[in-house]
Amino acid sequence: MRELVIVGAGGHGRETLDIVEAINAVAPTWAFSGFVDDGEIIADRLERRTASLLGTTEILTGTDPHYVVGIGSPAVRAMLDERLTAWGR
Repeated sequence: MRELVIVGAGGHGRETLDIVEAINAVAPTWAFSGFVDDGEIIADRLERRTASLLGTTEILTGTDPHYVVGIGSPAVRAMLDERLTAWGR
């Protein structure tokens, strides 16, 4: 299984986790490590999913997991894509 981090722990990110879990139910593929997010987090929503907040997106500069951007806002998604690309991700 390949390590996966979801960028964005809001509603869209948690829905992305639903998709990851559905994929794994058919064919175990992704070892979900947790979320990274630069914004304000509502911890109990992650706890209900038994998911962890690993830290901010900066954590991706020192690790090498696969990641998916689970952000609903196109402008924020584009900004994160630019940042992560600049970091060599």
